[in-house]
Amino acid sequence: MKHHLLVAACILALAASALVLVAPSGKEDWAVQHQRMTRVDLSGSRAIALLALPVLVTLLPLGIQRHVVRVGAAVLLFGLVVVAGLSIGLFYLPAAIAEAIGAGLYFDS
Repeated sequence: MKHHLLVAACILALAASALVLVAPSGKEDWAVQHQRMTRVDLSGSRAIALLALPVLVTLLPLGIQRHVVRVGAAVLLFGLVVVAGLSIGLFYLPAAIAEAIGAGLYFDS
């Protein structure tokens, strides 16, 4: 069960990144018949690289089996939620919660 929460956190972070990439960004291109622009349309590969970072953070505890890495990943994800809370941060809140619970369960054993 402990390992499953860390995998779930990774899947949740991946889903959040995919949603943020393809969802309309709120900016419209008025020259192209009011077409909504996605983050990929606006920032290109830079957006993909930046949104891959939370997924990589959740992958670290799966590769490095140390408690400090698990707690660090949870802290980094919660930091992202706080810093980018009103834009994309809240999308990563379920992943941060799953990561924190998974780190806590490993600490108990």
